[in-house]
Amino acid sequence: MTATSALESTLDATALQEQLGLADKIVDAKSLENSVRRFAEQKIVLPTFGELAEPHRIPASRTAGVDKNAAEPRNLFRVHW
Repeated sequence: MTATSALESTLDATALQEQLGLADKIVDAKSLENSVRRFAEQKIVLPTFGELAEPHRIPASRTAGVDKNAAEPRNLFRVHW
């Protein structure tokens, strides 16, 4: 059993949405299109879930020269759990 199939067997769509706040489908297509367009225009790149879970995978160059207190999209790579 893979990690993905194990997760899928323990979390159904209801749990994903109600417990974790994650939708398993696009709720507002227009909003998604707007977000994708704006991120592309601003050259904003988000970290992957894997990078957030394992921050050592994020190259130091990603946040080099960025004030850690600035409202700067690259600081999103500093957020992890």
